[in-house]
Amino acid sequence: MRVVRVAVPVSRGKRRFHLDKGRSWTVIEHLILTAVTSADKSADELVRESDLPRTVILESIIRLMHAGWVELLQGPKEISFRATAAGLDVVDRDELPAFPKRIARKMNLVLDKITGTVFRSRDLPLFEKHIIEERMGDEVVWIEGRDVSGVDQIRAIAATLFDDDERFVAMEPAADRFVDRYALLQVRDGRVEGLPSTAPPELEAAIQEAAKTVAERPSRDGSTSFRVPDALLAASLEPQIVTFGADDLILGGKAHEDLFHSLIRTARHDLIIHSTFMAEERVEALRPALIAAVQRGVQVHILWGEDRDKTGMSTTRKAVSSLREKFAKAGLDGQLQVHPFSTGSHAKILVADAGRPDKHVAVIGSCNWLYSGFSSFECSVRLRDPAMVSTVVEQLAELSQGMNRHWTELTNHFPRLAFDTARQQVPAGAKAKSMLVLGADHSTFMHQARDDARQRIFVVSHRIGPRARIGFALPAITAARARGLSNVRAYYGKPAELGEGAKAVDLAREAREATDSAVQIRPVHEPMVHAKVLAWDDDFAVISSLNWLSADPSEGNRRGEIGIYVNAAGIARRIIEVFDHARRA
Repeated sequence: MRVVRVAVPVSRGKRRFHLDKGRSWTVIEHLILTAVTSADKSADELVRESDLPRTVILESIIRLMHAGWVELLQGPKEISFRATAAGLDVVDRDELPAFPKRIARKMNLVLDKITGTVFRSRDLPLFEKHIIEERMGDEVVWIEGRDVSGVDQIRAIAATLFDDDERFVAMEPAADRFVDRYALLQVRDGRVEGLPSTAPPELEAAIQEAAKTVAERPSRDGSTSFRVPDALLAASLEPQIVTFGADDLILGGKAHEDLFHSLIRTARHDLIIHSTFMAEERVEALRPALIAAVQRGVQVHILWGEDRDKTGMSTTRKAVSSLREKFAKAGLDGQLQVHPFSTGSHAKILVADAGRPDKHVAVIGSCNWLYSGFSSFECSVRLRDPAMVSTVVEQLAELSQGMNRHWTELTNHFPRLAFDTARQQVPAGAKAKSMLVLGADHSTFMHQARDDARQRIFVVSHRIGPRARIGFALPAITAARARGLSNVRAYYGKPAELGEGAKAVDLAREAREATDSAVQIRPVHEPMVHAKVLAWDDDFAVISSLNWLSADPSEGNRRGEIGIYVNAAGIARRIIEVFDHARRA
């Protein structure tokens, strides 16, 4: 029996959290309250009518009585129950209002420096490095730590440290830093011992691979270090089934302008705008509509990513400074907040509870909402499924920390909103497969198009640069040669830099000469192109902030580019048809 000890690098710390504790109401409890509003019911009657166990009925009634929504009636033969006036007030709501208790407590947390997973401190056996060295000598494999700053730590904290009946409210800033420790685990005959069930498969695989190196690469002192290959930690991309209709695909500048104004006009409580760039005159034009929204009770959050001029005082930074000053003087800075520092992201995102406070939507795509004149061809997707909208809000929580990862009050707000949004009712309608696409995951979908396309591959990019050769031309040529595709096209609006136009022409020539198929890379000047789309065959598309022909999605900033993958009937065909019509008009 072979036993190998593996030391996994972690960060350990303690933070004070504020949370609401209290179980939410179930559908069963809501149904029981509904039943006793129409007529007085005994427990036996409720058991017969619901076909539920008597204990479930009694526990539900007791909870409803504690809330003051049901009262007990002593009759001559039996006890019955009926709704109170307070119960009648809440019974018709989509969800019964919860009355949680606000509490605060300090919690220890551990972040593994391999996958970025958050654990409770009691989940892993933790030691200082010198303790392991003293006790184990050279009989340990030391895994090298990685940069896990891009991992979704806010979601992980809320999911790991809180119980099912607890809702994240806030985490207090702390001056003390996390300390480095090691989790010492055993691998016995290839099986990892001491790893909690919440650990991701990638972490277990990394530990198993580290254990294999004992006989392969021992150093002179007998100990072994192990660097985890990137490929081993590549997360599998699994789309989920979501509600998605034909009108959730937003195409063209005018359609984006109409949607934007509609969301501002109909938002009830929340309006979040993430625009890479910001022009003061665009925000000033929206000022009356934004003020009207604030007067209705809407909380407006404006976040921004970066500006083209990164060396000097950028246009966006000047606009941010000016707008913050203006809103503060007008007394609007409490309800209309402009984030003070860059998120470092090129993403373009809208979130709003449009029409009803319990129905949030998100929009992801190519449009710089606070910079665009809405005259270019744009492409975005509206998300109405609660799980997807919640995921988008969680990404906004990560972005709200900026490049320096500062936990702000806005960072506290977004996890609460994500928690509430995830529990909203799933809308009816057609279904599709979809998932959020972050950073380097964009390349995975280009490879998927290369390997799976049977009819066509189609790309639209605002810019083109040298990246087009690796990012599009080579995968396109591979697909054309392997399966004889004759419809492989890429369109761009303008070169990434002066002088890149000639390189774009060379790329197009290379594509034509390298294969007999019609691989095309062409500029489009009318309409102006700002969309960023990868589509293949009829039903597959990735709509994103990523310029497919110029940007490198493999760079370290995981949320530097954000897109959405959609597998829906006819979505690719629709995008291509509308774009071709606009191009030929």
